[in-house]
Amino acid sequence: MTEQNWDTKYEKLKPIIDWAIKNNISEDIIPRSVRQLDQVTEINMASKQINDLPDSFGNLINLTTLDVSLNNLTTLPDNFSNLINLTKLNLNFNSLKNLPDSIASLTQLTQLAFANNTLTHLPSCIYNLTKLEVLEASDCGLLELPSWIGALQQLKTLSVHENNLSSLPDSIGDLTALDELMLSDNKLKELPDSMNKLTQLSLLSIGNNSFSQFPEIITELYLLEHLEISENNLSHIPNDISKLTELSIINASDNNLTQFPEALYNVPSLVNIHLPNNQISSITSNISNLTQLHTLNLDFNQLTELPRCTQVTLLSVNNNQIERLPNSFRDFSELYGLSLNNKNH
Repeated sequence: MTEQNWDTKYEKLKPIIDWAIKNNISEDIIPRSVRQLDQVTEINMASKQINDLPDSFGNLINLTTLDVSLNNLTTLPDNFSNLINLTKLNLNFNSLKNLPDSIASLTQLTQLAFANNTLTHLPSCIYNLTKLEVLEASDCGLLELPSWIGALQQLKTLSVHENNLSSLPDSIGDLTALDELMLSDNKLKELPDSMNKLTQLSLLSIGNNSFSQFPEIITELYLLEHLEISENNLSHIPNDISKLTELSIINASDNNLTQFPEALYNVPSLVNIHLPNNQISSITSNISNLTQLHTLNLDFNQLTELPRCTQVTLLSVNNNQIERLPNSFRDFSELYGLSLNNKNH
């Protein structure tokens, strides 16, 4: 590089060094040498009490990873559009009310996180980021997901839990590469039928919503491994859940189940079952069908007898109505953890 070019580079990058010194950012993060700073590809400034980024920050054109989470940012520099090599951007836990339109130029982004900010709508600039594989937008106050969300067809992880979503667009079914979908802590009452196209989904979290009926579309997600449906108003789990032959974890705690869901006896892949805070009074011997079952949590139910699940290794039945261990307890040869604390009895 010619001396003149270095002079130009110096003018563009020296303000970043000055800013770093002023904000007590160590030289391990922001080198004090312009030549070294020009070669930086990763910057982690999480939890550094940063209130702003300098306008010259967009001159770090070799940057591929930037983490400025857990700070006090309210805006981003307009010339963020110059960071054309950026693949990972973490803006979690700031005070952003929007993302600049310049984000649309960061077309190499594969991971974008801006959870715990104060956005009410997903910024339209994200529409252009078609290489995104991970999008984290939880606890932002989102009122809806736009129909264009379906354009992000490389998405593997979508996290929009802890928002104010009352419905999902049909276009969510176009996210056919999706592996993990986190929707807990919203106001959802139903799931769109188009979700049956999410054939790669392995994790679905819809806990703490407003479901009064089990969404039947879930039974068509044949590769689902982990289902979180706690804190709803469910009284029944349909028999068709037996179609989920890969399901290993289900959490249906804090619902209105009055009996152990018969359908679960026909899901032999289950390893962990969590059903605390329901009204389950009995479990049949069919529980022995679940030969892979490792953990069974039935705290705060209405059981009067210990379930005959001799295959489990962890069993929790706190705050039920079990007064004594049965003679058959000696058959629990695999058990190495039993929690049985009935404070009310």
